[in-house]
Amino acid sequence: QLDIEALIPLVKLAPESESTSDLLNKLAPKGRVEDIRLAMNGGLDTLRYSADLDELAMTQWELLPGFQHVQGSVAGDLKQAKAKVTVIDDVFPYGDVFQAPLNIKQGEVDIIWQQDETGWRLWSDKVTAATPDLQVLGAFRLDFPKEQSPFLSFYAEADLYNAGETWRYLPTLALGQDLTDYLSTAIQGGKVNTAKLLWYGELG
Repeated sequence: QLDIEALIPLVKLAPESESTSDLLNKLAPKGRVEDIRLAMNGGLDTLRYSADLDELAMTQWELLPGFQHVQGSVAGDLKQAKAKVTVIDDVFPYGDVFQAPLNIKQGEVDIIWQQDETGWRLWSDKVTAATPDLQVLGAFRLDFPKEQSPFLSFYAEADLYNAGETWRYLPTLALGQDLTDYLSTAIQGGKVNTAKLLWYGELG
């Protein structure tokens, strides 16, 4: 069992690690890593790893949420990683993405991170989450191309128990402030079964 904060300086040992080190400094990950497994057959490009994560925490940064109590597992190499993440009773600060932190009662996501010469991306073909106001099942891909705006592809189906709280879940960066303000005041109450949500375009 190792403390994630103690492992971060080791990233600097990898070639071309400056951008990764900078990102880790911004995200300030914390928590514990358990059952660490490493394999390498030659240079760093052959490195493979896997580990379990306990009480993972991260600071909110740009389009990535902050969190405090995430469990999961991760496996990958220097160019990509696959993680299975679960969360119970946590609050996700989301900066300017949403108008309020997301109160997650329960959530699960299988997520993939990939990096190449064009930039990096996060994607998942299955995201489930429940808050006090809704439950959602969806999929997404979030691209961070070099020197370009982030690009989001997103589809979800949601059941909304309390439409009066819709304002919490409106993505300000996608809708724009005027439409966000209008919908926040216009939607006062009610319920929605299997709402279909779709987004395909740049953010910011």
